[in-house]
Amino acid sequence: MSTLSQEDKDTNEFFAEVEKDKKAHYEKCSAIDAFDAVFNCYRVKEQAKHYYRYGTKKDCEAKWDYFSVCFSTKLKSAEKADAILKAHREATEEKKTGGPSSEDIWERRI
Repeated sequence: MSTLSQEDKDTNEFFAEVEKDKKAHYEKCSAIDAFDAVFNCYRVKEQAKHYYRYGTKKDCEAKWDYFSVCFSTKLKSAEKADAILKAHREATEEKKTGGPSSEDIWERRI
């Protein structure tokens, strides 16, 4: 009987460890780091560099979007925050890769 209870104890410890490890892999964000990224985007140096290179004002909308998403996750559970952050990351990646690429222009040489 004692071996069964020991096995149950070991099993419970194993699942507790798995849950702890699973929670450690939740995607997280730092609101302070996100705000710093927004602030740095609007710095005169960054705006001047972008204007010099491209002739336009630097668009910081993506940084604001990430900051607002990050800030909105602070009052959510870890699971919901993880889902929101992953959805935002996937949408951002889709926006980046969804446009035309150099393969649309150039022909492949064999």
